Amino acid sequence: KVKILYKNKSKYNNDAFNYACLDSSYEVVTWLCQFKLELYKDTLLNLIQDSNLEIIIILKNYKKIQINDSIFELSCSYDFNISLWLYEMGIKDIDLRNNNALLNALLHNKQDIVEWLLEKGDDIEKNDDYIFKDLSKEKKLYLVKQLCKMNERYKYAILNNEVVPMIKSKDIYYIEN
Repeated sequence: KVKILYKNKSKYNNDAFNYACLDSSYEVVTWLCQFKLELYKDTLLNLIQDSNLEIIIILKNYKKIQINDSIFELSCSYDFNISLWLYEMGIKDIDLRNNNALLNALLHNKQDIVEWLLEKGDDIEKNDDYIFKDLSKEKKLYLVKQLCKMNERYKYAILNNEVVPMIKSKDIYYIEN
């Protein structure tokens, strides 16, 4: 069906390409990759959400997508295997220093990704404990409690329906311990 649409030089060629990607039509996607077709952002998002690593690899190999920090950060919201593959690709644009990947994993309750990112060197204390403060401000109490379990310096209080972060200074914490 997709090949017929393309051969007819239909104005829907990009639609046909994106449909083939979402339908996991490996042979059709590979065939269509030789043409100048555009992958829609929504299609890439759906591929990541659906854990469709095989199609993502085909698209990467045919240079239909460029792997960068934002795609990695997005993948950390949804799928461990895609996140791992992107990281292992060794793409120089992937940066764990800004905490966005970790924050996305936390917000989407991806505990396996959270643990993996922390093993890879991401740090919940970076950027002046930004993640803890941000999740407190957003009233994400479940995640605030999770971070408190991960870091003994973190405590919180509930005041006037607000989650107030309480962070012990590193100096005091190290002296006490």
